Amino acid sequence: MKFTSLILSLIITNSIAFSQGSASFESDKISEYIENVKKEYNIPGIVVAISDENGVMYLENFGNVAKDDLFQIGSLSKSFTGLLTLKLHEKGLLNLDDPVVKYLDWFEYKDKTVSDKITIKNLLYHTSGLTTKMGTECLKKENENNQTDLSNRLKLFELEANDPSIFRYSNLNYKFLGYIIESATKDSYGNVLNEEITKPLSMSNTTGYVTDNFVQGFQYFLYYPIVPISINYHKDDIPAGYIGSTAVDMSNYLTELMNSYNGKENTFISKKTALALFEPDPSKKSLYAMGWVIMDRANTKTFFHDGATESFSTHMTIVPEINKNIVVLTNAFGHNTIEIGQGILDIILNQQHFKQSKTFFNLVRSIPILILILIFILIVVLKKWITLHRPVHISKRILPNIFFVIGLGFCIFLIVVLPDILQTNFKVIFDFDKSSGYSLLLLIILSFSVTVLTYFNWTKKTLPNKVYSK
Repeated sequence: MKFTSLILSLIITNSIAFSQGSASFESDKISEYIENVKKEYNIPGIVVAISDENGVMYLENFGNVAKDDLFQIGSLSKSFTGLLTLKLHEKGLLNLDDPVVKYLDWFEYKDKTVSDKITIKNLLYHTSGLTTKMGTECLKKENENNQTDLSNRLKLFELEANDPSIFRYSNLNYKFLGYIIESATKDSYGNVLNEEITKPLSMSNTTGYVTDNFVQGFQYFLYYPIVPISINYHKDDIPAGYIGSTAVDMSNYLTELMNSYNGKENTFISKKTALALFEPDPSKKSLYAMGWVIMDRANTKTFFHDGATESFSTHMTIVPEINKNIVVLTNAFGHNTIEIGQGILDIILNQQHFKQSKTFFNLVRSIPILILILIFILIVVLKKWITLHRPVHISKRILPNIFFVIGLGFCIFLIVVLPDILQTNFKVIFDFDKSSGYSLLLLIILSFSVTVLTYFNWTKKTLPNKVYSK
């Protein structure tokens, strides 16, 4: 799901051209736009912060959240992990070209000769060969022997292609980076994050520890995020997607990164580190840098990332040439924060907004309605089947067999093909979108039931009497 969001981000951002002279700031217009999107997607709460080189210049909350509420920032966490890795590289505690196995002796694929060549840099650029599906499946392992579990799974992992350096977005890459940071420093990820980033930058409300102090988050049922969700997450997943932060802390963080990149004086992060952080994969196989997606349009660079956990959706953007940063934090999973962030940027740049289609959102959110329709159909065909004295037979007619194959194929598609398309499994779907998870389960059961009963529901006028069981 996250990989799909990244692709959408690339498409949207690629359609935008920037220029220094076109940048403006209309806070009222921005607030009106956010209110409209909030109503359109029924988002319970949104906090938006916009900053320039001097700090926060716009901070507003909408709905049931406060400006200083703590959010899980999802994959925005990867930017912190990328920055930590670079800072440890600067200190000589690790080297980006070191093989992962130097720090994690259990890091071993089915073909050890391949895994032995995977470097820290490969993890940062998502070019380790690890798949998106593995990255989602390996989140939220409650077992404290998490590394043992991962080691056992890795030993069964076989590359999907001969070239492991193909870009594949995977949470596992940054989960492993968290382990490497702990191995290199002999300290916990949360402590290292605090000492190296949050404390020096006075980000007192940002945490790399497990906590339950987050604002209430929600998931959708139909078109409304009304299902309250409390997240239980494992500390090992924090580097990839479970850091907690506020809009102000994130905005100040982006300002520091932008100023460092632009070579401003008195920045805690060196320009060398910032330039490396925002340098895309040198192999040119993707536009992904170290926890950031990089786009170059009309000679203007834009750095961004989106994120999602089971009950939060987030987005961040840095546009260094116009000295602007955008942070979008919402307390619901299932809508698109990319559109909000890009819409705000369009207003700042005085450009026409590229509005995303809501077709996919509406289709996913409408699945429960399809369930109700199938329940009605099932009642009708079940009643007919009972009226016909519960016949069970094999038909030689073409039409019922075609219908049966189509129905059975649809069920197989939902069970096998759909999770593969989404690069996930049913457990993850249930975690991130319970409404869709239960709806898919019911859809499979009802579709199969309707298919079977319809197959048997051919009347006595079309079949010999002997095929019926009394």
